[in-house]
Amino acid sequence: MKISSACTLVISLCLAACGGEAGTAASGSASAKSSGSAKPAGSAKPAESAKPAESAKPAEAPGLEVQPEMAAYLKELDGSADGASKALKKVAKPGLDAKELGDYTLGEAKVLKVDKKSDKVTCYDFEAKAGMMVDTFTGVCWEGGKIVSVAGHERK
Repeated sequence: MKISSACTLVISLCLAACGGEAGTAASGSASAKSSGSAKPAGSAKPAESAKPAESAKPAEAPGLEVQPEMAAYLKELDGSADGASKALKKVAKPGLDAKELGDYTLGEAKVLKVDKKSDKVTCYDFEAKAGMMVDTFTGVCWEGGKIVSVAGHERK
């Protein structure tokens, strides 16, 4: 009897020390389920999905002039499984070898640099989240409303 009381005391102290977050359901002891060790229900942070839809807009560094085609392309990188692939199919020049732009689940894209090569060609460096990683694409060049080349890709 003394051993079970000691175990209950140890469990109660552990739960009190960690705020009652870990192991409350698994322990099954009455002291672990007491309301004194649990956090109030109202203390939880709101879910990330409660952010306004406006945050889905592609970001850009201040002072950068981004063409409407590039802005529309970045908006389509919505983090869905096939979003990047669908977006690339719409804007890639036929025969373009840039599968890295369509192979990843990209979202939260942001333009880092704009390089206007000529009146017809504008190149961009941008980054996008791919799960827990951040992918940076360099020299993504547009001509006539299509992506015509990609110079590089780096994953961090």
